Amino acid sequence: MDTATTISVIIVEDDPVTASILEKLLEEKFSARVKKAKDCSSCRKILSENPCDIAILDYHLPNGDGLTLMEEITSTDDHPAVIMVTGKGSEHVASRAIKMGASGYLVKDKDLTTTLTEAVAKALAEVTARRNGAVRELERQRLLSIFESIDEITYVIDPETYEILYANGAMKKVFGEVVGEKCYKAMEGMDSPCPFCTNDKILGENTGRTFIEDFQNRLNQHWYHCIDKAIEWPDGRLVCYEIAVDITEQKLAEEALEEERSLVDSAINVTKDLLFVTDLKGEPIRWNRRVSEVTGYSDRELSSMDTINLLKKEDFHLVDEGVNRVRKEGTDMYELELVTKDGRCIPYEFLGALIRDKDGNPTGICSVGRDVTERKKAEKALRESEETYRSLVLANPDAVTASDLEGIFTYVSDRTAEVHGFESAEELLGKSAFELIAPEDHEKAMNSLEKAFTESPVIGVEFTLLRKDGSRFPGEMSAAIIRDSEGQPKALVAITRDITERTLAEERLLELNRELEGYAHAVSHDLRGPLSAIMAANNTLQYLLKNPVPQDVGTSIDELAEIIDKNLKVQGALIEDLLVLAEAGQIPSEFFDVNVGMVVYRVLTERAEIINKRGVKMDVDDDLGHVSGNPTHIYQLFSNLVANAIKHNDSKKPVVKVSYLGDDESGGHRYLVRDNGSGVPPEELDQIFVPFFKGKTGETGIGLAIVDKIVGVYSGTIKAYNYNGACFEFTLMDAHE
Repeated sequence: MDTATTISVIIVEDDPVTASILEKLLEEKFSARVKKAKDCSSCRKILSENPCDIAILDYHLPNGDGLTLMEEITSTDDHPAVIMVTGKGSEHVASRAIKMGASGYLVKDKDLTTTLTEAVAKALAEVTARRNGAVRELERQRLLSIFESIDEITYVIDPETYEILYANGAMKKVFGEVVGEKCYKAMEGMDSPCPFCTNDKILGENTGRTFIEDFQNRLNQHWYHCIDKAIEWPDGRLVCYEIAVDITEQKLAEEALEEERSLVDSAINVTKDLLFVTDLKGEPIRWNRRVSEVTGYSDRELSSMDTINLLKKEDFHLVDEGVNRVRKEGTDMYELELVTKDGRCIPYEFLGALIRDKDGNPTGICSVGRDVTERKKAEKALRESEETYRSLVLANPDAVTASDLEGIFTYVSDRTAEVHGFESAEELLGKSAFELIAPEDHEKAMNSLEKAFTESPVIGVEFTLLRKDGSRFPGEMSAAIIRDSEGQPKALVAITRDITERTLAEERLLELNRELEGYAHAVSHDLRGPLSAIMAANNTLQYLLKNPVPQDVGTSIDELAEIIDKNLKVQGALIEDLLVLAEAGQIPSEFFDVNVGMVVYRVLTERAEIINKRGVKMDVDDDLGHVSGNPTHIYQLFSNLVANAIKHNDSKKPVVKVSYLGDDESGGHRYLVRDNGSGVPPEELDQIFVPFFKGKTGETGIGLAIVDKIVGVYSGTIKAYNYNGACFEFTLMDAHE
């Protein structure tokens, strides 16, 4: 859809506030023309009077539901795109809506303005696609209309099957309803292809050339002047296009020329083409009436003119070249623009032929010119149609390829080269599609290809794809087989999409779900335990305070108070850890140049007592470098890792080492914090950074989860492994505002 075109939208919503918000959003974001309906009945009335591009439906409506209304709206071919909106999400309703053809399914939440904007943009794309299909059909109808306007016999044949695909009125008038029949049967009464078939003259190496010949039809004995050319049909096939001018009368006139010269004028004036007869120097001898009718010059004016003055000056050299070829070869065909008396330029296709006397000596040249204005228009329409298809491929954000049945690329879009890291599409031509698929997915790709051959198009199959430099990325591929007129496979078209961002989002969602489970566990279990102890101690304390207290019960009250105090501290620490974990994943608003060595020194100073108490030897590099980031983040990162190394180091001579490993190729700062203890239990290595994971120690496991979140904020990575102790190796990228 042209972005300059105003789109029309109907909002079906019984809540006037929500409807007004959506109306304002659509007007601001899309300059849309919006109409509102509060129920199904008013929606039907509005749509019957004002068709729209997009319909936004609330699921719950006063006199019906959105799904039923949607089914009515989408019952026609030219229906608007539908977006379903509901106050409470339902997988069942969402599934039904999508299956019924909904362009989007949205929930009324805090993100509605964002999701609605995206859904409307997607719906606009769908509407555009449908309209483009209608445009292509219109182009086809225009092409057929042009053919139908030609007075001479005009028809189109499939060169593979010899089936007549199109016949204009002039053709049907002579041969009847022949569309769908074999050309050699319908036009020549033969049971097999004609021996004089001109397919080889206009196809193969001759594709693009025009072949012209005269021949006599076996069925009606008429002579026809046939102009054959291969053109591309609207469905993409290369077909044979022919205009056959009945020249029977002209032939008869030529045969009787020597006997009755008076018949010449009648013969040459029958045709609607131009006819010139000149001497070998180009001086006019004769011409038909059509020349005067077309050019606007009288016969007297034409007799005093050089015929070359009827052409554009830039075409003069073409005339000389054509005359020379005619004198040398006997005939020639060329295209020129005829200039009329009033200055109009008309494109003509001329056939020049050498005139000889009875002794075979050349005496002049006869030129027949046919107005090819309509043909030029048809050719232009075909070029524009081809350009439209090309633009659709170029505008596609996904990678588009075509390959032969062996998987060798025959076409590659520029986007394909970009996605796979090549400098140009030409680099991929001639390569195998399997070179862009990871080896372990080759069998999967072969299975998908076989499915496309035997069943239907393959949609949304995920593969691991390769870039030119060998790096990998997740991709989603859809493919379909292109078949010839006999239904045999001849090529494969594939569309590939880089789904890296989607995959990362899915992984992040899983991670968030795991964190959510951890939070739930902390609230339901870790907080409940201390709270239960406090409540029990409190109930006992209240009982003792209300009832006579024996003299020896003072110690019991102190113990109850101590229980309450201890469990309150446990709860406070756990809540504090939860807050730190939540804040660790937030991107800070300010960044500073942080001296990592100073941060580690602060950590060691604060933990000096426990370090000395446990006899831990700290081995810290003299230069730990600098990181652009938030000082609190860097402190929390090293504080948790150092504390973890000190706490879990079970060596008799514990050592904790903090090392700076330098920068990697991408500029990331690499660090290593390790101890010389027994290490992390192997079965816990994959879960050690999961929030609230409890290993053998039974602790909450929030510290390392905080570390993992902070590393993620700085676009880094962290891994835990055992090598003569527990090792935590990580990378931090500099933060930028």
